[in-house]
Amino acid sequence: MSPSAASSFSAAEVALTEGDTERALTLLEEARQHHPDARTRGKIELLGARIEMWSDGLGAHERLLTEAARVERDDRTLAAAMLAEAAYLVQGEDDELAEVLARRSIDASRRARARPAPMSLLTLANLLTVRGDTKAAERFMRKAVSSVQRGRGGDYEALFRAAANFFWFEEYATARGLLEHLVSVGRDRAKTFLPVALDTLAAVDVRTGRLASASAKSTEALRLARLAGQDLQVASCLTTLASVEARRGLADRCRAHVDEALALASGTPFVRAYALQAMAVLELGLDRPQALIDAANSVGVEWNSLASRVVDWIPDLVEAHVRVGNRKEALRLLDEYAVVAEQTRRPTAIAAASRCRGLVSRSPEFEPHFERALELHARARTPFERARTELAYGERLRRSRRRAEARRLLAAALGGFERLGAASWAERARRELAATGGKRISADDIVALLTPHELQVAALVRKGATNKQAAGALFVSPKTIEYHLANIYAKVGVRSRTELSHFLSTNDV
Repeated sequence: MSPSAASSFSAAEVALTEGDTERALTLLEEARQHHPDARTRGKIELLGARIEMWSDGLGAHERLLTEAARVERDDRTLAAAMLAEAAYLVQGEDDELAEVLARRSIDASRRARARPAPMSLLTLANLLTVRGDTKAAERFMRKAVSSVQRGRGGDYEALFRAAANFFWFEEYATARGLLEHLVSVGRDRAKTFLPVALDTLAAVDVRTGRLASASAKSTEALRLARLAGQDLQVASCLTTLASVEARRGLADRCRAHVDEALALASGTPFVRAYALQAMAVLELGLDRPQALIDAANSVGVEWNSLASRVVDWIPDLVEAHVRVGNRKEALRLLDEYAVVAEQTRRPTAIAAASRCRGLVSRSPEFEPHFERALELHARARTPFERARTELAYGERLRRSRRRAEARRLLAAALGGFERLGAASWAERARRELAATGGKRISADDIVALLTPHELQVAALVRKGATNKQAAGALFVSPKTIEYHLANIYAKVGVRSRTELSHFLSTNDV
């Protein structure tokens, strides 16, 4: 490497670390002008491709392939990294080529007796996800994380992509741990990755019901992405903020952020999918299903893309068609989506499909579908989605003239939406609850309903005590606890310990 090329390349690395992508690209162009050798050109194109991914996500894979061919004989490890990056860039546009490049990268690493480039493993994980082979996809994800960690954890790009995959697969604790590490690193020495790490952490917060935290993180991420000139990341931040605003019923802000995101990156499937999902939550919360159908026709997200495998906008469209009376179209969409949901093995996706099946089923066949959805929500721990299922289930029960059962579910939905600050959805639940002729059950009502012994048992069950543990705490036999629980279930209209615990938590007892 010539001294001038070396100096410009090193300065570009520093600029990228500091989050100044525009300066980094300028310095890389300076380095190219100094006629670097093949290995140095490869490093320049690899770094440039990673910068372009955050700026506009276009165009660098052909340069990577050209330089990889030149350097492969002398530096197979570098060639493998370049092929892996090219594979990641081209996926979604040409999945067949992406797979070829990823496998070439792995082969080059093997011949160099080096660990596979993490981006090649993540590309294969994404391609397998699209095909429905999520078990194999998860194996590749974990191999990628292991490869980064064994390489001293400095490949922040690959570490972020792995965190995103774990987020898509609803392994929120794993995703959160990786993302919090990246945020810490980003604040300290890798500022380029700070906006995307913060924004994806905000998306985890949205899924797990921490809307205030999500809004704060994504607002900071948006400011940093704008400063860094990362247009694609700006669009992503806007869709995350729109998701928060949709849940809160802030219609004008949500629509403005969606419009800006699509103006910046309408060619990116994930941006379109997340924008449409935000609009879906907004319009359904406002009870405007036709507006959602119109938005879906306008935005146009590909059914067979990775984005449609991991962003659940299709169940919302099914619900919209049910609500406008188009049951035939709802069934068509649901039948296609249900296959995808089962393939991905994601609890939230399968629960959404089950909820939709409950919406389209004839009476009295709808109950098992809603019950399955509630069981899956308990595993996924996504409170907004659970409240939506409780609302839909309660609506069906009310229309079947089973008002007492409907009241219990609608009260739970209302409590869930209110705790989340989901104003428009809470209003929908409130209207449905009023239509049952009842009112929300208060803590005082429950205290009046249960005997002192039943209240003690209920309190212990809410804390997670088993029958044996509750019996020991109250100095009675387990059979006595069973007797009290049976009475409690009958009085408050639940059928299991899990339902009882959720009912008590929902009603702040």
